[in-house]
Amino acid sequence: MMRNEQVISQQMTWWLEREPSLLNKLIRDLQERFDSLPVTDLLMRECLKFLFIAGTVEQDKPREKFTPSLIVDEVWHCLILHTQSYALFCQQFYGDFIHHHPGGDEQDNLRQLQKTMYALQQQFGPLDSTVWPTDAVLDITGQCSSCDT
Repeated sequence: MMRNEQVISQQMTWWLEREPSLLNKLIRDLQERFDSLPVTDLLMRECLKFLFIAGTVEQDKPREKFTPSLIVDEVWHCLILHTQSYALFCQQFYGDFIHHHPGGDEQDNLRQLQKTMYALQQQFGPLDSTVWPTDAVLDITGQCSSCDT
């Protein structure tokens, strides 16, 4: 798991060097939509963890589809709006563009969110409940169904 955390730290540094105002933009955008927010640095790291599981492919296996939590989805939207940086990030770290698919069936999204949370726990350990829903509140899935390349 330590290696994965190092990748996330490297990606965080990459983004902040390339888009120095990114965290401030995140704060402004997210404060409009959410009453309370976890630390923005944490939100960015959780989004990068999501992209890590979405972008990583085991040899000879197809890429799986994952669904973000609502707040991680909002952070992902912010990254995608930096189109050149996002495309370069995907290519540099994952070898292909990680596409975003809005919408989707609510039950499919819920199943994919549960699969996402399981994959995140396998790669990074316990989830932060301020970012990822607990079993009691799994109705706060992102409004976007999945990602793929």
